[in-house]
Amino acid sequence: MGISVRDVLQLPALRGSTIIAGARGIDNTVEGISLMESNDSIEFIPSGTLILSNARALANYSGPYCSLVRQLSEKHVSGIAIKRNRYLKDIPDELIQSADSLGFPIVLVPPEPTPASIINSITYEVFRTETNDRDCTFDESLLKNLAIGNEDAAVSRNRLASLGWDAKQLMGVVAVWSEERLSDHAFNEARKAAGFKYGFEMFETRLLVMELEEGEAGQLNAACGRLLEELRSVNAGIAWYFGMSLETNFLIHLSRSYYEAQNALWFAVANNHQNTVYQFERLGIYSILLNPRNYQEFNHYIDDTLGRLKRHDHLNGSDFFNTLVTYAECDESVERSAEVLGVHFNTVRHRLKEIRRILLEQALDGDINLAIKTLCQTIKWMEVRQRLHGAHAKRKLTVH
Repeated sequence: MGISVRDVLQLPALRGSTIIAGARGIDNTVEGISLMESNDSIEFIPSGTLILSNARALANYSGPYCSLVRQLSEKHVSGIAIKRNRYLKDIPDELIQSADSLGFPIVLVPPEPTPASIINSITYEVFRTETNDRDCTFDESLLKNLAIGNEDAAVSRNRLASLGWDAKQLMGVVAVWSEERLSDHAFNEARKAAGFKYGFEMFETRLLVMELEEGEAGQLNAACGRLLEELRSVNAGIAWYFGMSLETNFLIHLSRSYYEAQNALWFAVANNHQNTVYQFERLGIYSILLNPRNYQEFNHYIDDTLGRLKRHDHLNGSDFFNTLVTYAECDESVERSAEVLGVHFNTVRHRLKEIRRILLEQALDGDINLAIKTLCQTIKWMEVRQRLHGAHAKRKLTVH
């Protein structure tokens, strides 16, 4: 389904945005949103997506802009929305001319909107066009809006009041996924029997919501246990993965609960912990790193450390970034990594030693072994996030 670039320009989150080139493509369909923060990420951008860029990749682009626009146009990318900032003060004339000639929309976004508000707004509008959302009830629609974080808090409170719901009602949220698909009817019967009143499709996962009683700890975890029993009674051969939010989040903060449950689920899948409930508050250091307040700094840390390995590989012809990714995917096994990479295990050990040296010299102080462990776990988590978070996010890990 999707929405058009024209529709995108009408969204409140993009108020003040203007199309400065490629107006012929204003009715291009937008089925998702992608980020382009480095030149090497171009090949992984799916068709039908609108690119959101802070212009750093454009400022650092070494080739002719006409070639870049042609690549994106041939991949049937919907267009690009650029936030003009310190990386690029003015949009190059060559870029504008190339976009005009190919009807490839370039949208100039003012500095005020945050990337999160833009992504949430577009994702929600695309989500609303999906067929399975047409018969959505008012309360289900409201819960989805709250989970996505699309609405203003005052509007959400008014809508909650219209249903007689308390904005401070404790709500439990669980994200569930399985490699093998179970029919919607069978799954919904199981989740109702387990005590989950609401269940929605959210990208590639299922989001379950239930009201909690104050002062009764462990309700959500117990409900997950009942759900697993119900699901296994239907088909014991399906492996299930669960991510659970905190049990202290209010209904009005459902988007935070959804965020926590999704991140916990991605860790469960990344570590292949089947038929086990991962709780966000028990992710240890990762529950701190992935706290929304720290998310920007966390992304900067990942970009800085892994990005240094990619730049070293580019300048020296080494293969350190791919080695670290493989090492992470092989659960930090040198022998298995060597098999996958097609090299001797001593070669893998040497590369890991060099990776530690590079990171210690250029990026990190402190416990390098802990840093490598954290990076490996994060790589696996990012791979799963890209695989499960929407049909248009299924691409390999890219770091600027």
